[in-house]
Amino acid sequence: MKSLRILHNGDPRNSSPHWWISVNERGEFWGEILLWATGRFLQNDFKLQDTEWFFKIPPELVEHQIPVQPHHEEIILRLTAAPSGKCLCSFLLSDVPKDSDLRKAVEDVIGKILAHIKTVDKFKKS
Repeated sequence: MKSLRILHNGDPRNSSPHWWISVNERGEFWGEILLWATGRFLQNDFKLQDTEWFFKIPPELVEHQIPVQPHHEEIILRLTAAPSGKCLCSFLLSDVPKDSDLRKAVEDVIGKILAHIKTVDKFKKS
């Protein structure tokens, strides 16, 4: 089974939350948002639809590997195979064609995460 991890490598100290979400081929997902004062797992009411779109990797990215990490303030996507955890490919959201199903799915997740962050809005320095 494959899983796709979507990561924003932010800096909570500078009002930029660090977050990640993983989605597997069965449609299960889990993730975490690290805010300035706390870390939070995604709430039970956080929903994803059309999870099969996350696995529509554009052909030009199927074997791509990001050469150097970390990429701060960028969205990183990493496809792994279970149970080994072997990385099949990794790339930046900016590498994904704008009209692809994968990009639409990831942008939807980003919108939901940002909306969730606004509801808790506790990543500001105290």
